[in-house]
Amino acid sequence: EVVGEVAAIDGGLRSASVIAEEETVVFSISAHNLVSTLNSVPEWFQKIARILVQRLREVDEKIDNSMGGDKSYHIALLTAMMATGNNCTPTGAGIRISLKFIENEIMDILGLNPADVLEVLTRLSNQNLLTLEKGKVLIPDRNRLEEYGKSLFEKNVDSPVT
Repeated sequence: EVVGEVAAIDGGLRSASVIAEEETVVFSISAHNLVSTLNSVPEWFQKIARILVQRLREVDEKIDNSMGGDKSYHIALLTAMMATGNNCTPTGAGIRISLKFIENEIMDILGLNPADVLEVLTRLSNQNLLTLEKGKVLIPDRNRLEEYGKSLFEKNVDSPVT
């Protein structure tokens, strides 16, 4: 899979993150190297790449707007993904992750401000999907949080984006 190409091409915010679920070989290409390579191809090709990236961002925005701009599902799914990484601590009560880490990742990926992230995390807490502790987030059931996040896609299967 390729991840990060949109942000590398247009210099905008990331629109995706990944966490490997198994041993993975990764090839990392810096944004600088990608841009240098793109500069070596004909200008017409560079324009096509920029147009495609712009259109992809527009489609992402239309999808977001079709869901009323509610990021609860996105944040739930991203938080569940983060609960499988090195930045979490398994406990008897669930998985504990730094609130600051979650905020920073979500702000970077979704382009939200800290207040909006905290508002959604509070809503998820009110639905008993996670617990907000002082500077930490406790996820009692990661699978349940992930299923909540994935339910967004099930709800919108029959809703075409125009």
